[in-house]
Amino acid sequence: MYLLDSHAAEHAAHHHGALQEFFVNLFCKLFGVEDGNPLAEIPAHFLYDLLRTFLIFIIVLSVVSFLKTYIPVASVRKSLLKVNRYIAIVIAAFAGILSSTCICTNVPLFLGFLAFGIPVHLAMTYLIAASMVNITSLLSMAAITDIRFTAVYTGVCLLMTIVAGIILSFIDGEKYIYRDRISAGALDPDRRPTVSERWGYALHETKHTLRDQWVYIVIGVALSALINGFVNLDFAEKISSFGFWGVLGVTVLGLVLHTDVVSVLPVVSALLRVGVPYGMLIALITSLAFFSIPMVIMVKKTVSLRYVAYSWVILFALILITGQVLLVVT
Repeated sequence: MYLLDSHAAEHAAHHHGALQEFFVNLFCKLFGVEDGNPLAEIPAHFLYDLLRTFLIFIIVLSVVSFLKTYIPVASVRKSLLKVNRYIAIVIAAFAGILSSTCICTNVPLFLGFLAFGIPVHLAMTYLIAASMVNITSLLSMAAITDIRFTAVYTGVCLLMTIVAGIILSFIDGEKYIYRDRISAGALDPDRRPTVSERWGYALHETKHTLRDQWVYIVIGVALSALINGFVNLDFAEKISSFGFWGVLGVTVLGLVLHTDVVSVLPVVSALLRVGVPYGMLIALITSLAFFSIPMVIMVKKTVSLRYVAYSWVILFALILITGQVLLVVT
């Protein structure tokens, strides 16, 4: 932790938008401090990022959820059964981009794929992509961080997902599926919903996801504000010096904790500003987003824990390798 005065000059040089500048001036007057003092910067940053993150999240999730109702899920399932193994893996990975941010939606879809006779490695490829690179997370990331980081993150995650899918395709996954416990249910709607019903679904999904994630978003924004106030480039240099062990540390952290990509974006944005390397940030996001005890609990009645363990080990190794490569090339 660094002294407040040493950061006052640093923060004074920060460029603020009109709304953030208003918050800074407000807290400067409230606490009787000068512009650039962390006592004003931290609460101003917290309020500004909290409003921005929630606004982006609600708008993007609502629009994406509405548009998803036009995607012919049944056609996607059928196409996966007809094409070449490797093309099917790529399709499954890109299908994950069109998914929800919430595992409560993605896991039932994963089980729906299995019920429809989709090979388990394709269903798992979809679930991996849905966890790390769904469209809501990517659009929010582009708005909260920057386009370059978002592009690198998207490319890296798709590559990891496809490689994981290919490796899993060589495992006889069908013997780890409890087919007698799978019910297809109402996988395909009998009629086309009206526009009003589509928006009703979109708003319901937004409300449901927000209810589950708002606490994590607030915590993420609070950490971001503290980083903005007390962390500088020296800290980033120290973090970077850990190299492989730093990547290993943040990946292990993801095994213990779990959150969706959007909730951790404020922290990522703050760490990007102080120069923390892409390798560590992407390892942190992907591990937090994919490794999930709730997901294991939801699928264990249908999928053997041994198969889930295979997917975890593969992703863990891929995240470590990718993080290390990014440390070298970025």
